Amino acid sequence: MDEAFDINHHDMGFLYSLSCVVAYKLTQNTTGKEAAIRAADHLITRYQEDGQFIQAWGIYGTALSYRYTQEESYKDIFYKVTDFFIDNLPKDLVPYWDFEFNDPSQESKDSSAAAIAVCGILEMCKYLDGERKEKYRSAALKILKSLIDNYAVKDPKSSNGLLLHGVYARGIAHNSCEDRNVDECNVWGDYFYLEALMRELKDWELYW
Repeated sequence: MDEAFDINHHDMGFLYSLSCVVAYKLTQNTTGKEAAIRAADHLITRYQEDGQFIQAWGIYGTALSYRYTQEESYKDIFYKVTDFFIDNLPKDLVPYWDFEFNDPSQESKDSSAAAIAVCGILEMCKYLDGERKEKYRSAALKILKSLIDNYAVKDPKSSNGLLLHGVYARGIAHNSCEDRNVDECNVWGDYFYLEALMRELKDWELYW
């Protein structure tokens, strides 16, 4: 496997989905497929029960899983994961970098997680109806509005990104990594923020 696909790097789901998965779908090159699978296998080992890490990915992941399989059990997983996410959001509806924290806290928010969750919720809403669809769609739009009002870059002179207050890695007692890109714009936050806006503007077609 090429060194470029080494999954020891920290940029797991948010970059492998946008690169390796898309590359495989567009070209059928199995190298991209194998890299994406290895990244997914490694990513799941980083799940932390106490901190509910990769929560936003759980929302988007189950929505995509249902899209491709139509397996009803994925809807049940989506409801549980998404309800937990929504019910534990702070006042401004954008989560801290870990669900261990809530208001009031001095820890950093993670706007990228909110953007990912919005995309996942809007994706699953395609397959829901009635009160349930309205409930989740309303929640997603409220989160998106908070991102627009409170986290989006309004003046390009202030930042070359789109979405402020993201977190790459934060080191605390049960998360053995070093602080990296804490409270900054990041590429996946910018991407999923833009995707969320596009999903609200039109029936956006996924490319993975």
